[in-house]
Amino acid sequence: MEIRKICTHSGTFHADEVTAIAILKLIFKDAEIIRSRIQEDLESSDMRVDVGMKYAPEDNDFDHHQKEGAGKRKNLISYASAGLIWKHFGDKLVSSPEIHEKIDKKIIQTIDAIDVGYKPYTFKETEPYTISHIIQSFNPLRSKATKEDYDSGFFKAVDLVKDILQNEISVLEEADSCKQIIL
Repeated sequence: MEIRKICTHSGTFHADEVTAIAILKLIFKDAEIIRSRIQEDLESSDMRVDVGMKYAPEDNDFDHHQKEGAGKRKNLISYASAGLIWKHFGDKLVSSPEIHEKIDKKIIQTIDAIDVGYKPYTFKETEPYTISHIIQSFNPLRSKATKEDYDSGFFKAVDLVKDILQNEISVLEEADSCKQIIL
């Protein structure tokens, strides 16, 4: 499959599409990322993520905003765009189904849960500062923001998440290889 151009929505961004694009950039390194809601841009892209109101993997459409959503995991956490992209492409970044599942549980599910409105943590006095919060902080202040400010923050967040994913995958891959030696 050749993916040269990927479209996600413009404006304020969240952890789900940032993470989805980070995953895709690790796989399709040379793909151009377009941030737009313009129909012409959507149609001219090889893939659409978190935009387009359609979940159709066979057409490279990975949005979860339609009324019926885009499905749920066995544990009932709904898929947001990070989970959809990880579900369909994450196996290209890991060596085993077990590591694929561990990354989903460790990183992706919390991002999806927060994006679709769940609070995965129930502390009375405090709420943990998650990857979703960190990514949200890359959005510019709305009172002075330009399209370029949003795009700059988005791509900085994508680079951060790429590093996090690569680091976590490396840690799990190494732990798995050590386990194989011991067994």
